[in-house]
Amino acid sequence: MHMDALRAIAGIEIFPVISLLLFVVVFTVVLIWTLRLDRARVAAAAHLPLDGTATSAAAPDTTGPAARSDR
Repeated sequence: MHMDALRAIAGIEIFPVISLLLFVVVFTVVLIWTLRLDRARVAAAAHLPLDGTATSAAAPDTTGPAARSDR
């Protein structure tokens, strides 16, 4: 049933080709961007979730002893 409906649409065969080309282009751009990243920036970003220091006023440090409410 679905195959007959899809076959009746003129020019539908181009959409899988466009989708594949779009995927390959985006994948290639992201891969090149990732490979060209500065190693120091990658190392700094790797430690961000575990750093524990606040870099902006919007994200205060909630891991320190002053932030604990159980004392």
